[in-house]
Amino acid sequence: MESILNIEDIILSDVRIIDKKFKFKSIFDLINSLPEDIKIKIYEEYVRIPYLKDQFYIEVKSRDSQALIAKDLYYRYMKMKNIPNLISYTIKNDELINNLYIKHYILNNKIFRNLDCNKSFILSILFSLYH
Repeated sequence: MESILNIEDIILSDVRIIDKKFKFKSIFDLINSLPEDIKIKIYEEYVRIPYLKDQFYIEVKSRDSQALIAKDLYYRYMKMKNIPNLISYTIKNDELINNLYIKHYILNNKIFRNLDCNKSFILSILFSLYH
């Protein structure tokens, strides 16, 4: 709890310094003063995309995924593909998923030949983790 208060004190002290120049009374005034496109970018990069990536990993660790039932994970992945930067954010910090992504989408070398590329990719993740 103390570390949270210390961080808040630091943030508020920064706002007090800014306050002298721009008349902000709180950090919320500062945030509200930002242009809308910057607020959206901050939300996307630091809130939405990390949250959705975490949801993907929760699905990867689920009981169904451990039993190699890929249906829910596949649907989540298909939704993820429609969100700009989410896939790149997800694969950049995970060596296994990054290697499988390169193999499937860049080198066009599916592991499961009778499945489409997306299904092969998801099943490859699960087989690599749980088989």
